[in-house]
Amino acid sequence: MQNPLAQALLDPADLTPACADGAGCLLGTAAIVGDLSAEPHLSAEACAAERREQEPLRLEHAPLGQSFAVHDVVYPHDGGDWPQRLEEIGFLPGERVMVTARGGLGGDPLAVRIGHSTFALRRAEAACVLIRHWPNLTS
Repeated sequence: MQNPLAQALLDPADLTPACADGAGCLLGTAAIVGDLSAEPHLSAEACAAERREQEPLRLEHAPLGQSFAVHDVVYPHDGGDWPQRLEEIGFLPGERVMVTARGGLGGDPLAVRIGHSTFALRRAEAACVLIRHWPNLTS
C-alpha cells in the first residue's frame, strides 16, 4: 500500500479541501492525508495567508536574509536577454536563492546568493526571477 502523503503529492486532485474557503490549502491537505503534526485550520484568513505565501514573488521584492526557491525566470516587457543570462549563471527552477544586501538609494544593485555564488543584480534583472518560499523542513 502506498503512503497516503506520497499519493497526495502524486495526485492532489483527489483530495477534498479541509479549509473554510474550499481552496485546498496545504495545511488542510496535510490533515486530510493523515499528517497528525499539522492541524487543519478553518479560517479563511489563514487559508488566504497560506496561498499568498505560495504565490510566486519577484526576486526584487524579496526580504533580506530569507531563503527562497527559484520558481521561474521570465522575459521583461522590453524583450531583453536577461533571463537567458540569469539561467546561464545558475538561476534555475528549484535553486535556493537569497537577497543578502541592497544598494543605498533605490535599492540598486542587489547582492544575491544563488548556490555557492553571490552576484550583484540590478533591480530590473531581479524582476525577471520569480521565487517561492523555501520549505522550512526543520519545524
